[in-house]
Amino acid sequence: MELETIVAPATPKGRSAIAGIRVSGPQGLAIVGRLFSPVASGRQCQDIPPFRPILGRIVDNGEIIDEVILVYYRAPKSYTREDMVEIFCHGNWIIVEKIINCLIKAGARLAEPGEFTMRALLNGRIDLPQAQLKFRGRVVFVDPEVESTNKTFLVRAEVENKGQILRKGLTTAMVIFLSPATKQEKMRVAEASNHRRAVQTR
Repeated sequence: MELETIVAPATPKGRSAIAGIRVSGPQGLAIVGRLFSPVASGRQCQDIPPFRPILGRIVDNGEIIDEVILVYYRAPKSYTREDMVEIFCHGNWIIVEKIINCLIKAGARLAEPGEFTMRALLNGRIDLPQAQLKFRGRVVFVDPEVESTNKTFLVRAEVENKGQILRKGLTTAMVIFLSPATKQEKMRVAEASNHRRAVQTR
């Protein structure tokens, strides 16, 4: 059985100038092609080149929903390693939902939470620690066989985070003491930097 083509917002709900919609699956370009009309005359959606932004309109039953930018990612060079299409429309959430509903009517299925990342994991695009990073703060993997992997990953991430803070602090110190400033100014800035770093690493 052919893998289903899924659709979901690629940007969080809220006020923004631009919003993204992601479609992934073997029929992604064909489904989007039923709604997308390129501005360039004579060009069909199925003929657009991959990895290039294309200006066009989403049209449903003759009604122009929005003017959008479309980018086609040909497998395996996409986040999920499947054929994938991203649509960038205006950030009004009414428009976003309308486009998604049109894509569902055209043959796509609304993705489950985390389904794009799950496909990326299953297709070898990302590994388990990378997938866990995207799901941090949510219970995703509950298999006891991977519990130790989870703990190891979280500890490593915490160490790396503190290492980045330390490197930034050392860089700041070098800039301060190599700059042409008075001794009092250097000491005052250094004390403020040390205090901020101590608070961050608690």
